[in-house]
Amino acid sequence: MLNILPTVYLTINTATYMMFMLDKMSAIYLENPESKRLNRYGIYKITGTILIPRSRTPESTLLLFSFLGGAPGALISMLKYHHKTRKLKFRILIPLFILLQLYVFYIIFKN
Repeated sequence: MLNILPTVYLTINTATYMMFMLDKMSAIYLENPESKRLNRYGIYKITGTILIPRSRTPESTLLLFSFLGGAPGALISMLKYHHKTRKLKFRILIPLFILLQLYVFYIIFKN
């Protein structure tokens, strides 16, 4: 069980990072209605292969993935893309989740 924990942790962090990134891209793209091109799947397509969802990711989903282990990925994405950095709940909860996850890892691996 413990040998798959790093893989699961890396996966949840990667997913959370990508969720924050896509939400930021959606936020930017939805502000410019002249450049919208919707494909048949309901996804905006920008030049090349970048696909952006037509709707935003709810804050509760972002926080849930952060709580479930993706807080480091969320923090890196927040700082890199300047996304949700003005929201007080994200500025407080994401570091708190990181501390909580460090404590859980300490409890699990102290034996």
